[in-house]
Amino acid sequence: MLFATGEPAHAQDPHVVRALNLAAGKQYEDALSALDALDGRASAAYEVRFARARILAWAGEYDQAEQVYQDLLGDYPEDPDILIGYAQLAYYQQDFGAAKKRFARVAAAYPEYDDAIIGLERTNRALSSADADPKSRWRLDYAAELNTFERSSNDKWEYYTAQITRQRSGLSLWIKGEHYQRFGLRDSTVAIGAASKIGDNWDAALTIEGTPDADFRPEFAIDVEIGRTFFLSSDIPALRPYVRYNFDKYAEQPIHMISPGANAYLANGWVFDVRLITSAQRDESVEIGGMARLTAPVVQNIRVTLGAANAPEAIDGVVVRTVSVFGGVLLDISDKLSLRADYARDDRQNSFIRNVFSVNVTHRF
Repeated sequence: MLFATGEPAHAQDPHVVRALNLAAGKQYEDALSALDALDGRASAAYEVRFARARILAWAGEYDQAEQVYQDLLGDYPEDPDILIGYAQLAYYQQDFGAAKKRFARVAAAYPEYDDAIIGLERTNRALSSADADPKSRWRLDYAAELNTFERSSNDKWEYYTAQITRQRSGLSLWIKGEHYQRFGLRDSTVAIGAASKIGDNWDAALTIEGTPDADFRPEFAIDVEIGRTFFLSSDIPALRPYVRYNFDKYAEQPIHMISPGANAYLANGWVFDVRLITSAQRDESVEIGGMARLTAPVVQNIRVTLGAANAPEAIDGVVVRTVSVFGGVLLDISDKLSLRADYARDDRQNSFIRNVFSVNVTHRF
């Protein structure tokens, strides 16, 4: 298993097995001492040297591990196990660019090597997160949305938003402003939020927003999401089940929404998101629906999204079932600039059909 500190499949020497078992219990000094006790000829054996490199990396002795891996690669330049260990060493040091190249090299030569595929997926996720840079990173997003309608006299619905995010070491903090124009009325919302990794696998996010003198938006809202990532196989390198809870406080009565779902990160770079959406109001029946969305790379810097939903939606304090289809294109113009264009068609039960056109710009600095 990737990044595990247990015995590798090829370890047979009892001294190596004992050392790796000690390392699995984080007794790194004892593990290295067990290897040091071997005589000169035995200590030069492949599996002893490989075990030493891995244990040094797990112990955080990166410079020493680097030297052992370099020596090993000098003798076994194409050995996939050593290359995987060397890629993992780069990952531990948060040198994700080097880790990606090393994992990719093994994945290209050995497409069924699960550790290479899973390691590449984990590294790609790290590269797209704040962990890709141990220093603070900032991100500015702003977007605009225009609407047209069918079966309705509604017109001039508009939406504008801007968000500034600070990212550092797995923690993101943001503040967001939104302006809505609907029903001939205007509402402006301010939101603050945070998202954080919890260990290697868990993550959580919280957003709190308020709309002073709200006309059709909730006066106050809380959105919470908790997820856990499982690293699986070469077909589905990572699976992230999650649950999301949203509380909207309207003047009349609050609306609660609970949405369990899962993200599947596929080996071809595709991401599939499926979600169950439920809503509850006092004196109203529980509404249940769902959403499915697929994101796929087209070329290196372009991704497309397609999806559909048939689910409850909160509109002006009322839950309305809405059938939607949507899609978009994301273009990474550079490492610091991205552009996304989206379209959605919302068919609200016993109401209007809305066509939504939106553009989002992201700056990273």
